[in-house]
Parts: sequence; C-alpha cells; structure tokens
Amino acid sequence: MRRRSLVWKIYPTYLFIILISILAVSGLAVTTLKHIYMEQVAADLKARLLLAETEVSRLFERGKVADIDQVCKDLGKRINTRFTVILPDGKVVGDTRKDPATMDNHADRPEVVSARTRGEGQSIRYSYTLKQRLMYVAHPISCQGRLVAVMRAALPVSLLYQILGGIYRKILFGGILIAGLAALISFLVAKKIAYPLSEMTQVVQQFARGNLSERVPPQKTRELMLLSEAMNEMAAQLRETIETVRRQKQELEVILSGMSEGVVAVDLNDTVISINTRAAALFEVDKETVQRKNFYEIIRNSRLQEFIKRALNASEPQEMTIPFGEGGRMQLQLHGAPLEGEGNRKIGAVIVMNDITRLHRLEIVRRDFVANVSHELKTPITAIQGAVETLQEVALKRPSDAKRFLSMLSRQVEKLSAIIEDLLSLARIEQGLEKENIPFEKISLPEVVGRSVDDFKRAAEKAGVSLKFCPESDINLPANANLVEQAVGNLIDNAIKYTPKGGEVTVEVKEIGREAIVSVKDTGVGISESSLPRIFERFYRVDKSRNRELGGTGLGLSLVRHIMKAHKGRVEVKSGEGKGSVFLLIFPLG
Repeated sequence: MRRRSLVWKIYPTYLFIILISILAVSGLAVTTLKHIYMEQVAADLKARLLLAETEVSRLFERGKVADIDQVCKDLGKRINTRFTVILPDGKVVGDTRKDPATMDNHADRPEVVSARTRGEGQSIRYSYTLKQRLMYVAHPISCQGRLVAVMRAALPVSLLYQILGGIYRKILFGGILIAGLAALISFLVAKKIAYPLSEMTQVVQQFARGNLSERVPPQKTRELMLLSEAMNEMAAQLRETIETVRRQKQELEVILSGMSEGVVAVDLNDTVISINTRAAALFEVDKETVQRKNFYEIIRNSRLQEFIKRALNASEPQEMTIPFGEGGRMQLQLHGAPLEGEGNRKIGAVIVMNDITRLHRLEIVRRDFVANVSHELKTPITAIQGAVETLQEVALKRPSDAKRFLSMLSRQVEKLSAIIEDLLSLARIEQGLEKENIPFEKISLPEVVGRSVDDFKRAAEKAGVSLKFCPESDINLPANANLVEQAVGNLIDNAIKYTPKGGEVTVEVKEIGREAIVSVKDTGVGISESSLPRIFERFYRVDKSRNRELGGTGLGLSLVRHIMKAHKGRVEVKSGEGKGSVFLLIFPLG
C-alpha cells in the first residue's frame, strides 16, 4: 500500500479548514447582509407607508373613501411603491396596481392580521394578484381612536434578490480568490513544515543503511532542533556501540578461529548459534552455511548428539570423551556448559571439543613403553638372578657349569648395559633437542656413511649378506658426525639382521633437489603394513620372538628418528612383508 507524503496529509487538512472557514464566514456574511438589507428595505417601506398614511387618514376623516384608490395609485407612481388600503372586514378600497373591486378579500393576509392585532405587520410571500413575491409592511389607520382601515406598502422581492445576488457574486469571487491564495499559502506552509522532516527522513535512511557518519542539519524551530540534536546524538552513540560490538565480535572470531579446540554453541531449539573454524573442519562443513541450522543436520555422530542434548538439559558443566570420525580414528574430549543470557536465563549450551587423539596415542605408547621396558629389563635381570643363584649352588661343585653360567651372566649384563646405553642416548638427544645444544660441523656425508658401512662389513660377511655402498656425489652439510654415523649404523645393523643368507644390503648417498638422502635397502623379510606406523616407537618389535633371537634393544629405530629430528630432517620407510625394506634418511640442504 502506497502511503502519502506528509505534505499531502497536512495540506488537505489546512485547505479543508480554510475552505470551511471561508464558507462559514461567507455564509454568515451573506445571511447578515441579507438580514440587514431586508431590515433596511422594511424600514424604508415603513417610512414610505407613514408618509402615505397621512394623506389616507385625511380622506377617512373627511369621509372621502372613494378617493382612496386614486391616492394609492398616485402615491405609488411617485415613490415606486405599491400601496393597498384594506377595511377592517378585509375589503380592499385602494390599490396602486389593481382595481380594488376585482381583488379578493384581504382579511386573512398575515401582515393585515398582524397589523390589526399587534399594530404592525410584515411578511414576504407570493402575491397571487401580481404573480410574484413581495415584501409587505402594514400599519393600522385609526380615526378618533377607532380602527378604520389597514394600509399596506409592498415592494417586489425579486429586486431585492437581484441586489443581493450582486453582493453574493462579489462575496463568491472574493471567497474563491481568498481560497486560492489560502490554498497556495497552506501548500507552502505544509511544504515548509514537511521539508525538515523529509530532510531528517533521508538522514535516518542513511542511518538504516549503516552510514552513521551522516548528521541531521541544524533546524530553526525549537522542537525540530531538539529532535535533530537527539537523532545526531543517537547516531553517534549507535555508531560507537556498533563499532564496539563489531570489534568485540572480530576479537571473538579471531580467538575462536585461532583455537585448536572446536567450539559450537546451540540454542534451546537445537539450532547452531555459532561455530568456529576448527569445529567446522571436524564436522567437514562450511562454517558460513551451517549458521542457524539444526545441529542434527550437521552433526552425524550419535554420541556427540547425545552429549549436546545432555548439555542443553543440564544445569552443570558436562564432560565426556568419545571416538569420532570414520572408524573412531579420532578421540574427542567434550566439555559442555550452559549458555546464559540476560537475567541468568538459560538460552542454550556451548560445547568445546578438544582433539586428544595424539595424547590418546601417546598414552597408549607410554603404557606400551612401560610394559616393554619392564619386560626388556626383566628378561636380563631374571636371567642374571637365575645365573647368580645357580652359581651360588654349583660354583664350587661343578666348575664347568659355573663357567657356562658366568658366560650367560656376562651376555645378559651386556644386553642390560646396551639397553641402558640406548636409553641414555635417547635422553641425551632429547635433552639436546630441547636445549638446542647439539654440536654441528661441516661434514662430508658420503665419508661419514662410508665409515658406518666399513664398520659392518665383517658382520655382513659373517651373516652371508652382500653389503654395497654407492655414493653418488660428495655432499657437504652441517651435522653431528657421530649421530649420523650412529643412525646409519642402526639401519645397516637392522638390514643385515633381517636379511636372509645370500641377501643384499645396499647403501646409497644422493642429492635430490634441496635434500640429501641416505638410503639403506635390503632384500630381507620386510615389514607388515600394520606395523609400519609403530616401528619407530621405543621397544616396539615387529616379531618379538625373532627380534630377541637376533638381539637388539628395541630402541634403534627410535634413536634414528630422534637423530633425524635433531638435524631437522626426517626418516621414511618403504616396505612390504616378504619384499624387503628401504629406509631413507632425508637431510635438508640449506
């Protein structure tokens, strides 16, 4: 529905009031003029009647009633007025215009009746004798205190109306002119009143569009000036408030976006109020499109849905850890708390989701490490304890058995020493990584790797395995020579141990791009796909029974990984069960 402007609301009202006023004043003026003019005409008729009465009275006094008609006609011609003389019984004895003998009895005429009873009569009515409307004024004529006749004077009203019509036309034209001027003035006044309001409206529309820097111009009238000042002050306060809210929102979004935890807020109608980037990534949805949607549409995990429901219904914070993702590959720690609005009124709940998958895995690793290290240490300790007890019993009785148990005792002590030495090496490397105090120097990588290969040639010959070294080119880089030699040695040692007799171990040094790569390739038993992710854990063994037969502490690959981390490099493995293995030590070059 189209609404009219303020001008067309004010202007018709003003115009209506002015027209009504003009019509009322004109009507009052016309009525007053008509009344005044009629009274003047009546007074004039009375004056003429009094002049004529004198002559008619003399005729009655002389008894010359027959001459009255002629006197009426003469007087009427001279002063242009119709005079009529009526006897008390209503008989007409004289008339300016007509023959009295032909005229009706006038005893019942209103002005005649009024003149007889009240001494004066006046009326305006239609004359059937003259066939027109006339104004009548009648006076009684008395002789010696006795009513002898009623004399009446009359003038046509049409003449009066013609005169009044001229006056009416002048009033009408004047009224139209005044109305036109008043309409123009009222339109200009309405425009003048509406203009500042229209100006304010345009500024307020700018406010609505967010342009709060606009200001309402100063106004001349006190009321509009106060309104404009209030609007400008409101705009300034609103702009400041919006800026504060926007700044706080941006700060909150930055904080939420930078959080490693997922955060989602829902209202009591299960609708998502807010969601941060991390939560959107967890749910694999677009952050912007899920706002104001039901959380059942975006969250497909039933346990998470159940937790959110519980958080919405609870009055206290809630906690839970659930598996999440395909096959439960992630572990989410959930914290849910009520979300309160004004007056501590509950409006929803906020859920914080912390991905503790790494911590969960580390806990598993820690448990496995404790179990493994306990097992690894227990084995030699148990063997040592058994050997000592046996020696105590048989050492003096059977020297040959004592020698065998002392040899076993020595092997177990060496094994225990190797485990402790590897643990100490790991601790030293980790400590060096934390303090960044591992000494580095410029080394020739093929030379360091070559020394490790030389150290294991005899072990390879003894195991019946071919050990080859293929340096591609001389590569110099900053590193710790002892640690590099230890890492390469561990890989070569493992390759020889897990390669059957007649197999081959190949060590290569090459440069690819901005990386130096040491590869140790064997044709051994390989590693199953399920074991590959865990082979660098401490004390993890792919085949525990075979591992113990071959010796080793179970810490070699863990040492290799830490050594590469100290060099800001990485270790990679490619292997398949029964297909051999390839271990790659990758060093960054600059």
